Amino acid sequence: MVTKLGVVTSEKPRQPALDRQVAMNLAAAEYDRVASLLDALTPSQWALPTDCPGWDVRAVAGHILGMAQMVASVPEMVRQQVGSQRAAKKNGAATIDALTALQVTKNAGLSTTEIVEQMRVVGPKAARSRRRTPGMIRNRKIPEIQDTGSVEEWWTFGY
Repeated sequence: MVTKLGVVTSEKPRQPALDRQVAMNLAAAEYDRVASLLDALTPSQWALPTDCPGWDVRAVAGHILGMAQMVASVPEMVRQQVGSQRAAKKNGAATIDALTALQVTKNAGLSTTEIVEQMRVVGPKAARSRRRTPGMIRNRKIPEIQDTGSVEEWWTFGY
């Protein structure tokens, strides 16, 4: 998957549309829902293509799990951030693309059953960790502009 970088639409990070407490409650519920959804997939559904170029459902699930793993543990967050920054610099890619590729690769060796099991274990940890992220970190701007397809915008580190 490749992110296009180009014209900035705003210098300021987008403000959350949800109250933080609501967002945290929804995050916990969504991790559980993702695990349940993945658990209900048939083997052929895991192999279906997605809107993400080159990624099937299994790759997207590996990325989602990788993001949850990153948020759930400070050492894992550091490992993924350092690894993705090195890869981005080496390949000239956007850091977010290097990060998501790292996550897909990291979880590629797991069976689909293991992906579901890991989501059930890591999801609640990720939700708790996100809840504890201090405001001074949550409100910091990510150093690269993010292309959301129709709009380029600054993202922040948290909710």
